Amino acid sequence: MAVMDTGSPRPSTHRKNKIRAIAYIDWTMCCRRTGGHRSGMTNDDALSPVIGEMMMIVLALLLVSLFSLSLAGLLPSGRDSAIDITHNESADGIFLWHKGGDWVETSGLQVLIIQGKNTTTIRPSDIEAFSLVDDDGKTGSRTFDLGDHIRIDLTNVVLPDTFRDGNVIRLVNSRNVIFSGTANPR
Repeated sequence: MAVMDTGSPRPSTHRKNKIRAIAYIDWTMCCRRTGGHRSGMTNDDALSPVIGEMMMIVLALLLVSLFSLSLAGLLPSGRDSAIDITHNESADGIFLWHKGGDWVETSGLQVLIIQGKNTTTIRPSDIEAFSLVDDDGKTGSRTFDLGDHIRIDLTNVVLPDTFRDGNVIRLVNSRNVIFSGTANPR
């Protein structure tokens, strides 16, 4: 019987070994990349360092925010205004002279005249009674600063009693009492 030749040569043993070696190398490289999982061929090695870095950043931000909040409680609060004021009075007016220290915004100032249990408040908006004169002699300044004076015109203020010795005069703002003195009109 004759053997029919199909035209395809039969691979030699050397060629079979070469194909096996290439397949083995391909399989081992695949298994090293995928952590031993040949099916699916996924690589999760990069995911772990990224998650670790993100967790470190979140932890650092959390610690910084907690540290800054705890330090915020240790900071000193804003200080009160310190002003040296002299005063003089007459029967028709009170003068408060700024002799040194901090400047103060005029809008928050109030002059209190205390007569026993009665208190009269005079604000910068009471333009007939309250006037601020700066060191150049100009009125309408927005700050009470060194050299300036406040004049309270008592003829335009309704007091429950006559202005006299022993009345208390106070210059206050929204934060503190800037000046407190006893009247001694001349």
